[in-house]
Amino acid sequence: MKGKIKHMTIALGICLLLAMIVLGLKNRNTIYTWFLGDVQTLYMQADSLYRQKRYEDAVTLYSKLAKIDTAKRCQFILGDIYYQGKTGVRNYKKAMKLFLESADNGNADSQNNLGYMYAYGIGTDIDYSKAKKYLSLAALQGHSQAQVGLGSLYRHGWGVTKSYSEAFQLYKKAAAHDNTDAMNNLGYMYTFGYGTSTSAGDAIYWFEKSASRDNVFALFNLAVFHIEGH
Repeated sequence: MKGKIKHMTIALGICLLLAMIVLGLKNRNTIYTWFLGDVQTLYMQADSLYRQKRYEDAVTLYSKLAKIDTAKRCQFILGDIYYQGKTGVRNYKKAMKLFLESADNGNADSQNNLGYMYAYGIGTDIDYSKAKKYLSLAALQGHSQAQVGLGSLYRHGWGVTKSYSEAFQLYKKAAAHDNTDAMNNLGYMYTFGYGTSTSAGDAIYWFEKSASRDNVFALFNLAVFHIEGH
């Protein structure tokens, strides 16, 4: 009898332990956040350190915050620090991991960065299918740089059917959000009549608008127009 009770007690203990593990896994995000303490204060401190360009100290705090499943902005900023090498060394592997977490939470900046990394093989193999996926997600949220990137996929026919008209429309959307790369690209499209009729006047208009905001590519294109006497 005693042996039977002992076995039942052990079995019950195992069941309780398994239940606690399952419950812990389901609520790990809440538990972790609770252990962090005042998340909002940590977030403000991390942002303050970032603005002061104390990137290594900022990384310490952002790393803690980025472990929260829903901390998409922290995941993006930390990923961007690694992407740009602001602590002295670029780490595309860490950047991509954080961008993926953030992108899955709907962060348009991370989706855009992933699109460019896949399109140009930055820290990964070129994968136009994934580039289109993430650029499209960001573009749908009105991210102007993603609209430029997606437009360039269509302009070159990278992973999509080449379409100058689709590229032209995407550049127009981005230019409406004051994106200088889009303005320069519109100048290029009007120069050669890609997706629109050829128009030196419209080309100069967009090159000048982009150049006035210090876009170096537009400055160069505008200089070429003047040299050629357009």
